[in-house]
This record gives sequence, C-alpha cells and structure tokens, in this order.
Amino acid sequence: MLNEDDAASVLALHSVREAPRLSFRRRAIETEISKSHLQRNFKQNRILPFKPKFRHTLEEGDKAKKFGFLFGDGQQRLHKRILFSDEYTFSTNGVVSSQYFRYWSETNPNFTISCRRQYLKKLMCDATNFLTDKLDELPLSYRTRMFFQQNGCPAHHAVTVCNWLNSEFNEHWIGRDGLILWPPRSPDLTILDFYLWGRLKQIVYREPLENDEEQIKTRIQNAIKSLSIEEIRN
Repeated sequence: MLNEDDAASVLALHSVREAPRLSFRRRAIETEISKSHLQRNFKQNRILPFKPKFRHTLEEGDKAKKFGFLFGDGQQRLHKRILFSDEYTFSTNGVVSSQYFRYWSETNPNFTISCRRQYLKKLMCDATNFLTDKLDELPLSYRTRMFFQQNGCPAHHAVTVCNWLNSEFNEHWIGRDGLILWPPRSPDLTILDFYLWGRLKQIVYREPLENDEEQIKTRIQNAIKSLSIEEIRN
C-alpha cells in the first residue's frame, strides 16, 4: 500500500508521460498536487525542461516556388542581382547580446564582462542608405538589372510606397504587391546577416569605444567607406 507521498509521486510521473507539455501551474491544478511537491519530485527523478526549436512548416509547392524564384524564366541568377534591405543596431561598447558570449569549461567560472557604462547608447544603421550610395560605382548596365528587396513591414507596403518603388526601380523590386513575390516561408536571413554586419562590426569594434554616439557614428561611416564595391557586389 502506497503512502500519500508515494502515491502523489506516482501520479506526478504518470502526468508527465500523459502530458509532457503541461505547465507546473496547470499540472498542479489537474493532479491536485502542490507545485513544491511537483518540483521536488521532478528534481529527484531528473525530469528536466527542454525548449523546443521552432521552424516554418513547408507546404506543398513551396520548394518549386523557391526554385522558380531563383531560376525561373527570365530570372537566371536573380539572387546575384538583389539589393537587400536590412537594419542593424550598433552599441557604444561593442556588446551586442549576451546570447553571443559563451565560456566553455568543466566548471562554472562565474565570469563577468566589464562594461564602461550601465546604460549604453545605440545607433541604428540602415543598409539601404549606404548600399544605394555605393551603386554609383557600378556600371549602368548592371544597375538596370538589379532588384530591390523590400522587407515585410506592413507600413512599407502602403500604396504610396509601392508607387514610389515602381517609379524609382522601374518595377524591379521584390515584395508584397510587387511583380516578384518573396518565396513563402523563406528564412529571414540574407547575405547581410551572413557577411556584411559581421564585417562592419569587425572594423567598428577593432579599437575600444567610449560611450559616445558621434564616435560610433564616425566609425560606422569610415567602415562603410572602406568596403570596396567588389566586396559589396560579391
């Protein structure tokens, strides 16, 4: 005959097998077991929480649409002629996100990173602004075959914006309400994420920065000027 604690432990383990995604609060209500008892039971049985990985569910026909986007009629090597739009935030101390820092060791070193200021100044950098300035260095024949990639922000798809894009890019732009649609359920990653932002960070943060907005603005401008047109084009 099981005592009350053992019976509660068996019920808690059974609830995990039956509903592994149930929260502590909901599990405590449905099993009528206290949260502290559940937590103690989970710890004793080494039941750990794991975070899921989220991904787009591809639907039928998505693969064909992606392939047609790159190699469809009249669009050969389209991905080589896209002017991507994106933004990136630079901070004055070079620390972008704590998620990017890891210390691999057999024991926890409890290490810290010293920052000059508790409150940092940040500056938003828009790739479209300086990439379009660099276009003047490209041959006209190349520029006339380029396609501007408009991001998915709802405000960027107003009628006035679409009319301006049609006028400025001669309908050579990719996005909602454009002649060319971005393939559905595509990753939100571009060549700017894979190369450009990392390259600019490498130059901007090469030397220590003070908590000064004008200094980081000058650093970013000089870093952009140092990029060759071949580097941007490739």
